[in-house]
Amino acid sequence: MVLANRIKKLRETLNMSKEEIAKGVVSYSHYCNIEAGRFVPSQDILFALEKKLKVPKYYLVHYYKKDNELEQQLLTLKVKLDNLLLEDAKGVLNNINQTYFLIQSIYQETFYYLLESYYYYRTGEIDKAFTIFEREVVPLLNNVDEDNLYTDLKEVYYYMLAVINFHQEDYYRSYKYFLKQEFLVKSNIQRAILNYNLALIHSKLNDAKTGINFAKTALNLHLQERKWDKVAETDNLLGVLYWESNNYVKAKEHFQKAFEIIEQNQIESLKPRVLHNLGLVTKSNNEYEQSITYLTESLLLKKKMNNQDLVVTYILILESYIDLYMFDKANSLLEEAKRFSKSKIEEYLLQIIEAKLHLQQKSNDEYEKSIKKALTYFEENKLWKLLSFYAEEFAEYYFKKRRYKQASLLYKTVALANKNLMGGMNYQKGK
Repeated sequence: MVLANRIKKLRETLNMSKEEIAKGVVSYSHYCNIEAGRFVPSQDILFALEKKLKVPKYYLVHYYKKDNELEQQLLTLKVKLDNLLLEDAKGVLNNINQTYFLIQSIYQETFYYLLESYYYYRTGEIDKAFTIFEREVVPLLNNVDEDNLYTDLKEVYYYMLAVINFHQEDYYRSYKYFLKQEFLVKSNIQRAILNYNLALIHSKLNDAKTGINFAKTALNLHLQERKWDKVAETDNLLGVLYWESNNYVKAKEHFQKAFEIIEQNQIESLKPRVLHNLGLVTKSNNEYEQSITYLTESLLLKKKMNNQDLVVTYILILESYIDLYMFDKANSLLEEAKRFSKSKIEEYLLQIIEAKLHLQQKSNDEYEKSIKKALTYFEENKLWKLLSFYAEEFAEYYFKKRRYKQASLLYKTVALANKNLMGGMNYQKGK
């Protein structure tokens, strides 16, 4: 690990310039070479820098010195997190925090922050996890050769990079880091989670067939470990993947299996999501009344649980009302849905619903105007999956009206969106 990275991180934390740190210790150019990692300074200089950087004695001098007891606790913490034993992990993490005010070894300090971010990601505090990673881990691993990292640290590092890139919708980079992690995982639960994540990425990339294979592997591994919450979650994902493949029978089977497991094991947190998806698949089968029943129950549970993901369920109910020609109900519910909109994306999705209502009332110009605005926003913000879906829907509208030139341009937009969605992925779909 690089001592220079620790020195730079400490200086930037104190908001001090290089000139301020160097003054009275070494020349400015000498200090710049230290921070650039061109050499490790003498012990006397490190002692002087410790005073300047307001850290305890030996924090820089003993940057290589490992604590054997701490090492065991860090490895124990990783095993607990890998196997989803989150309460046990919390106990180990609290013990480390109470015992170690400062960690001298740069390797162990980096590993600790990585595991801390990993813990918060596992417990669902995603923003906190990513903040710790960016603030504490990234500066310490800047310009460090990944090949020289210890295996356990490297495995968590790849996992965190994979999930961060996934949340940033950079699915190619996420896929790349999950594949790097794949060769380092040790437990069945880790392998199951890895396969689940690879399935999810392929869903995002419109490659449901490949995603199904990964999800089946994940499901079998979770069943072996009797992790029923993860079994339900994976059955739910398989349902989505089969739905994306237009196999509504298989999709419904997996959603119903997920719902049964949820009921048997009282996994309330997953219930709104699965009910939403049962509404989705029944709507696709033109069972609109049953769909509305599922979706309304999902919406009520989401509100009860203060779930923020309400608009997506409102949209399916609204589409069902439109398909049933229940325009008064749709207009009324649309106004309610707008009050729960939390983002620009949701605003545009609701505008598309409003446009579809205009279309039913023969206001073609209003429909086209609203859809074009939404497509422009999706393209400008690189929301490739939304762009692909709604551009294709709009192209079909033009095609039915025999406006073939406009339809052709939109199909080109769909192709461009799908190409961008795939990014640098270099594999054959449906393998």
